Amino acid sequence: MVDLTLPIASLEFIESLMPQKVLDKLIERNFNLQQLLRDVRASGYAAQTLFEMSTTERSYKVWIV
Repeated sequence: MVDLTLPIASLEFIESLMPQKVLDKLIERNFNLQQLLRDVRASGYAAQTLFEMSTTERSYKVWIV
């Protein structure tokens, strides 16, 4: 298990922080990262789960606390 804590400003370039495999899986699942970022900004960066995803190899959870 890996637990990373990053500053909220990291959301502005989250795509560059994620492995390409993860981005590809999100696209396969019709996940709109840009819309998510717009929603997060509109919420005033309120605490929330941004996404959870599992593959056969790993599980991912990204949230704002």
